[in-house]
Amino acid sequence: MFVGFVELLFGFAIIWIYNQNGTVNRASIFKQGEQTLYNRLFEQYILWYPKEWIDGSNALEDAKSKYYNSVFYKGFFLGEIEGFEQVYPEYNVQGPNVYIRIFKLKDETDADR
Repeated sequence: MFVGFVELLFGFAIIWIYNQNGTVNRASIFKQGEQTLYNRLFEQYILWYPKEWIDGSNALEDAKSKYYNSVFYKGFFLGEIEGFEQVYPEYNVQGPNVYIRIFKLKDETDADR
């Protein structure tokens, strides 16, 4: 993968990422931090593959590792775990900006307890 150009879209700077064959990789890139070691600056980024890309397609199809199909990724970044319901925060926001999520098991007998 390589980084292409930055474009303003809906007021946000979008960094386009390309696969080696020249097609657009449908990931969003977020800077997570930076650290200086031995007088050199190192920056850390995360690629986030949303469930639905700008054009409505499934961006997870571009993910290059099994991590993006893990329960952790789906729960923490997408806010969806099969068989569970997110109870905090009350609204579902996708992306790396939500630091805490709480889920409860979906069960038809929950109403009886």
